[in-house]
Amino acid sequence: MKKIQRGFDILTEKERSTTIDYIISHFKSERGEDMDMLGAGEILDVVLQHAVPSIYNTAIEDAQTT
Repeated sequence: MKKIQRGFDILTEKERSTTIDYIISHFKSERGEDMDMLGAGEILDVVLQHAVPSIYNTAIEDAQTT
């Protein structure tokens, strides 16, 4: 099956897997909540889709002004 590439999905498979593991671990240790890979993946997708463009644009603007 071919993987669908979304415009906001800029992570490698390893980076995505590591980040999902971190999200699961964080919710367990900091909030005492169990989370599965699907839920953690959805959180990661929301962050990538909504926060990363602003972060990227800010970084580009900062680089252009220095």
